[in-house]
Amino acid sequence: MVRRFAFTLIELIFAIVIIGISVISLPMMSQTIAKGVDANIIQEGIFGAAAQLNEAVTAHWDENSIEVGMPDTSARVIDIDGLCNNNANDSDFRQMPGHINQPLHRRCLDSSLVTPDDNAGTTDISIDLNNMSGTKDIFQG
Repeated sequence: MVRRFAFTLIELIFAIVIIGISVISLPMMSQTIAKGVDANIIQEGIFGAAAQLNEAVTAHWDENSIEVGMPDTSARVIDIDGLCNNNANDSDFRQMPGHINQPLHRRCLDSSLVTPDDNAGTTDISIDLNNMSGTKDIFQG
């Protein structure tokens, strides 16, 4: 008599149940993944918009935001509304409220060294806050 190993009926039922559960759960998993991707796309859009607003508000595109004699440094925040802390003894020296107190993060421009016209003309872009009154068309041609 030859002995054969085969599935018993209970093993077959378990296999069918497991395959059925996995087939039923696949659409739910793909739906959950799609929702997660949608949420990530929304967050990326919010982050991009916040970055653009930050550039506009801090005016680091302004030619006066580059420190005199150090054109290769990162742009500084122009102290437009007087919120920068200029007390050298404070831990948040040359920072605005909300700035991150870390060495490589942006700091306020040293307003004692630079007046609005000191840097005028240092770049070939004449779009800065002191050159604008009212509105200005920045697109030429």
